[in-house]
Amino acid sequence: MSEVIDTVIVGAGHAGLALSCYLTRNGTEHIVLERGNVAERWRTERWDSLVFQFPNWSLQLPGRAYQGTDPDGYASKDEFIRFLEDYASIIRAPVRCDTEVVGLREAESRRSMILETTRGVIEAKNVVVATGPFQAPKIPALSRDLPRDLFQIPGDEAAALYELGAIRTHVSTPDVAQAGARFQEALTLADELRMRPLVAHCHLGLGKLYRRTEKPEQAHEHLTTALSMYREMDMRFYLKQAEAERGALA
Repeated sequence: MSEVIDTVIVGAGHAGLALSCYLTRNGTEHIVLERGNVAERWRTERWDSLVFQFPNWSLQLPGRAYQGTDPDGYASKDEFIRFLEDYASIIRAPVRCDTEVVGLREAESRRSMILETTRGVIEAKNVVVATGPFQAPKIPALSRDLPRDLFQIPGDEAAALYELGAIRTHVSTPDVAQAGARFQEALTLADELRMRPLVAHCHLGLGKLYRRTEKPEQAHEHLTTALSMYREMDMRFYLKQAEAERGALA
């Protein structure tokens, strides 16, 4: 027999938790289902070096704002995770961790929804999917009609290529050819997909690679481009890295 609940929120990220806060204030019965832990995507699907994309003063959720001493700084991945964990605790969000939703369908009565989870079946009048956007590539159907020799690759592959370049750069003896090739592939793809932050990261990666392998002119060119892009996007954390790298060329 299925459990019956008024409202089910799928996803315990900032959107799901914020909605949980409002539902609690409204006295609405609800639960939050999370396939892993609070902020799971930030825990397992983000680069370790990632920082929150806006200044700390913008870390605000219903009833909770940034409490630290660096409002103009940028929270690290772990700091942002702690912010969400603390928030979930403060609002006493009814989060059920390690509960993945594997199916969702309309009930026969057409008055509710049936959620199939890894821990049983739940029937709810309202279901809110708060899992975030861009979790799976959206590949146009027309791609199937393109020539077979045309190379196609989704955006997450560009990030993977960048990481391969970074790995080959940060070894005792950098592999210039392999690292450079991976960075260039990532740069070309990211530029085509208009992924400006990743384009800047690729220039920074190439700058680091060429500085470490004593190619100052090439390093200066890429680091200058990275600096310019980071300034335009107000990405201060990476701007400082690029400035330090170019300063090391002197």
